[in-house]
Amino acid sequence: MKPLLRKIFFWDEPALRLATLFIWWGAFYTSWMQFMLWTSMEQLQSAFTHYDNICPGAIIVLILTVGVLSLTHLHGLVFRPFRILRITLWLLSFLVLGIWAALPLVDEKVIEIIPGLALIGGRFGLLLAFCAQVVADAIHLFCKWRQSRKDEQNSLKRRIVLGLSFVIFPLTAVMLPIVLCPFYIRACQQYDEELRKLRDYPSQAASKAICDDWEAFKKIEQELETAWKAGEYMDAFARWEGLRDETSGKWWLEQSRLQLLPRLLRKGIPDDALLCQRIQAALLAVEPAIKPLKRESVLLASDARRQAFIESGPFDEDDYLNFPIIRTHFQHHKKPLSEVPVGLERLWRYLLLKRIDEFYELKLKSLDTPQMEMGALEAQFDHWLNSVPWNYDVYAPNLKCMDGVGVHINRYADLYGMQDWQACCREAYLGIALHQYRLQHGKWPATLELLEPTFLPKLPRDPFTNASLKTAPHPKLPDTITVYSERKTGTDASPDELLRQGFPVAVTNQHTNASGTK
Repeated sequence: MKPLLRKIFFWDEPALRLATLFIWWGAFYTSWMQFMLWTSMEQLQSAFTHYDNICPGAIIVLILTVGVLSLTHLHGLVFRPFRILRITLWLLSFLVLGIWAALPLVDEKVIEIIPGLALIGGRFGLLLAFCAQVVADAIHLFCKWRQSRKDEQNSLKRRIVLGLSFVIFPLTAVMLPIVLCPFYIRACQQYDEELRKLRDYPSQAASKAICDDWEAFKKIEQELETAWKAGEYMDAFARWEGLRDETSGKWWLEQSRLQLLPRLLRKGIPDDALLCQRIQAALLAVEPAIKPLKRESVLLASDARRQAFIESGPFDEDDYLNFPIIRTHFQHHKKPLSEVPVGLERLWRYLLLKRIDEFYELKLKSLDTPQMEMGALEAQFDHWLNSVPWNYDVYAPNLKCMDGVGVHINRYADLYGMQDWQACCREAYLGIALHQYRLQHGKWPATLELLEPTFLPKLPRDPFTNASLKTAPHPKLPDTITVYSERKTGTDASPDELLRQGFPVAVTNQHTNASGTK
């Protein structure tokens, strides 16, 4: 038994020693690159603070790897001469790797106090640990060569050369991003050109014209809001209708025009019954126009986001502060951006383009998904959200903010964009009927059904639930009730969030809307 154990634990095979060392470092470096691409600091910290999040398979692989390394290198540590030096080098490598792995869990102030920690935490730390282990093995093999007989040196030389051939693993892991960098650049450009042709992406001059039109239209909106707030309902509404000719053929202005009407009504509802009927008819006509405009809006946002990641240059230290994902992934273990492996930034950018379009494809799909099937789409969206390792802040169980992509603070706000727009129109439509009922009867109706058919032909449905819209006293405004829907947005922020997002209907029009505009 003793000879067997001795043979196992003191197995001295140079080819195996070098092979396991180089394979380990190649796999380690590749895994680290994958971590840089697909794992956020928050996920790493969560794995260490909540042990049930750690993958058992990863622990088993790590234990087996350490075990194989120990079995193949134990003899080298006890081999003389220079035993103390080799043991010191291996201990130094383990110390550096330990610091490297622990830095994400260390407070940033500690790293600022000890700047050397950040240096060890970057690629320099990995190189230092690798060199320490290679030098320790090199000393062992050199001493073994010197101590061997001449007839053994040829065999030993062949085994050493065989073991050195495995250096291709770490070299490939380091060189692959450099070699593939031009491919990623061309892939980004080709991907962008294909989508430009498919979506007829506007030229730079056309984009500037869109921005100019938008700025001019914003001034008109402000004038209409001022007139409406002053009670000039008839003139303001007539001008709003006249804007249709100016926005014809310009979907971005037509979308803004349609969104403006519910916003104007939040500042006051006319007492004129005939004018209210005209406004209600206009609100009903808004809904059929929603989907194509919403589709154009999603496509424009997708193209603009994609252009930001294709055309922007290398990320500098002080740039893109609004994109923590970039700073986190390219400052792994709080290291400077100069430590980013060459080509990794392009690889990340190329992969990010695919992720961005996955998000916008889900948004486009939501426009054509029936309400009864939205649950399945939510599951797809949650899967996408959880698979993307970008940083997010968790404010409540249903609230996430994904930096770098544009996902709103609520995870479902982007899926239910069209329903939210429909809800704004239907709430205003019902709010006008409630206002007219109050003027005629001096009180609010006991049930919404009393509004039919005098004040509206049919009660509007909640686009989120297909049930009736709801009413309740406004949480902030006195003598005001709110028409609201069961939105997917804001339900976790506070108990009265849905009421504050709804449409306020006051006893009179002499109040200031504290909830602001939508």
